[in-house]
Amino acid sequence: MTTQPSPLDTLLELARTRTDRALAELGDALTASRNAEERLALLQRYRDEYGARFAQSTASGISITELRNYQVFIEKLQLAIEHQSREVESRRQGVGARAEGWRAARQTENAFDTLQARREQRARIADERQQQKTTDEAASRFVLNRSNGS
Repeated sequence: MTTQPSPLDTLLELARTRTDRALAELGDALTASRNAEERLALLQRYRDEYGARFAQSTASGISITELRNYQVFIEKLQLAIEHQSREVESRRQGVGARAEGWRAARQTENAFDTLQARREQRARIADERQQQKTTDEAASRFVLNRSNGS
């Protein structure tokens, strides 16, 4: 005979599923944040390298057109860096929100775990009491039968 899961079992399983989902979302958010930070670092490195080339070129002399092209490109690169910086900040906030969601889901799961453990403990105590009662009754009958039989 199989026993039907109790409502608490169902709630606990649902809480575990939510915790697992929240953890996966946190992992995805962390990966996206790390990728955004790597793109930002790449843009910053590229800006630094391009700035160094610009400094070398200006030291050896460049035309007005080349100077303007460098300036326009560096401005565009700076705009891309600013945009990527905002993306990094947004991703970090997303990580924070996902981490909070995971903590809340985990807290709910822990609460249901505690309730289930208490329920199991109450059932175990009731079973032990029933076994003790059965043993006591058997011992009483044995003593009674012995005293009646002697």
